Amino acid sequence: MRKGMAWFLGALLVAAGCNFSGFPAVGTKATPSDNKILSDGVTGPDLCTLEPFTDGVLHRTTLKQALESHTPVVVMFGTPQHCTQCVDQIRRLTALAEKYQGSVAFIHIDAYKDTRIIREWLIKGEPWTGLIDRDGVIRFVFHGPTLDQEIEPKIQELL
Repeated sequence: MRKGMAWFLGALLVAAGCNFSGFPAVGTKATPSDNKILSDGVTGPDLCTLEPFTDGVLHRTTLKQALESHTPVVVMFGTPQHCTQCVDQIRRLTALAEKYQGSVAFIHIDAYKDTRIIREWLIKGEPWTGLIDRDGVIRFVFHGPTLDQEIEPKIQELL
């Protein structure tokens, strides 16, 4: 009976979009992707399904730019249009991005708006948040939502 219940719960989680098996491993180099950012002709709705779109602090830098400049990176993959946890994560990271402005690059990639990057990174399920050091190595990975007291000490370690 237990085996059947475990299978049922696993199937239910997968059906609900909860598949936490896809993010590059801690200790590997991050892919220097050219994700979409705010620029001439590219607006918030082109980048993110969050409504209303915020000021775009998470959509100003590409992963490639951040990695080439040896800036620590917090990258979040998630689609707020269908993921309430993603909405919460975006709000938390927006506040942290304002706090660490100039020291850490904060990047959000929406699966509906930048599918090429989702495929490059082999992302499955959401939200995923990865912390990348100055050398481009993935140091911490969070699947699902995080609290400030979980993620902020890890950001401090990157600095």
